[in-house]
Amino acid sequence: MVIFSEPHGPDGRDLQGHWVYAPLGELQVTGAGAYVVCHACGDLLTHISAAHLSRHDLTPSAYRQRYRLPAHLPLTSPAARARRTAVGNRRWGPAGDLRTPVLTRAHAYRAEVEARAHQRATELGYRDLHDCVRQLYRDQGQTLPEVALMLTISRRVLLRLLDEAGVARRDARFKAGRAQKKSDAV
Repeated sequence: MVIFSEPHGPDGRDLQGHWVYAPLGELQVTGAGAYVVCHACGDLLTHISAAHLSRHDLTPSAYRQRYRLPAHLPLTSPAARARRTAVGNRRWGPAGDLRTPVLTRAHAYRAEVEARAHQRATELGYRDLHDCVRQLYRDQGQTLPEVALMLTISRRVLLRLLDEAGVARRDARFKAGRAQKKSDAV
């Protein structure tokens, strides 16, 4: 957004001979922090965007380099940054680890699934969930889908529980042998 209320004349030329409309090495802020001055043309902008810089045949990194601005410096006015921060805080909560809400929900869901499975294991007469998984899968020879269905958990959760219980997974050859034993028993 270009505002023409405060025209800025050139402050001089840089080493390549380009006109410079703001001091080198700093982002000039005007209008009580609402606007920044484009070094290349003197326009007052809320944000020096890539689209604006394309008019000067510059990229944001080339602009920063030409006008000696730090690489990490945002090309946005302080007021616009404050507005975006306020919108983000309203939408997502205050800054911090942005993954925390997602991880918290994931951990809560995982705890809920394990509590349901633990309750089902105690209903089946086992001491705890790991004991149930160990006995059903290793000792009784049930398959992963059978155990998962019995405990109403996903295969992924069951595999994690097997790892936690220290139970080695069987390979496909064992399953074929088990199927043969079942047919012999019938």
